Amino acid sequence: EKKIPLHVYPNPFGDQLFINYSQSTDESQIDVSLYNSLGQRTLQRNYELGKGQHTLSLNTSTLTQGIYHLVVTDEEGKQVNTKIIRVKF
Repeated sequence: EKKIPLHVYPNPFGDQLFINYSQSTDESQIDVSLYNSLGQRTLQRNYELGKGQHTLSLNTSTLTQGIYHLVVTDEEGKQVNTKIIRVKF
């Protein structure tokens, strides 16, 4: 099974979170969601992306410190779930 090619940084993160995403098809939509430790969705974005490398930037300045789960879902329903930590610098 193919995984979604992405890299999330920095981790721990502060006011900004970056996702490097590699898109192999011409046009596709991905859903990016952040969930807190209680399972509540705290941030959600949809991106329409063309073929190639993309760097997505998320403003996370309103989030409180703690552990979050970043869930990225592509059009085919493939998912990546990454544990990330929010800190105040």
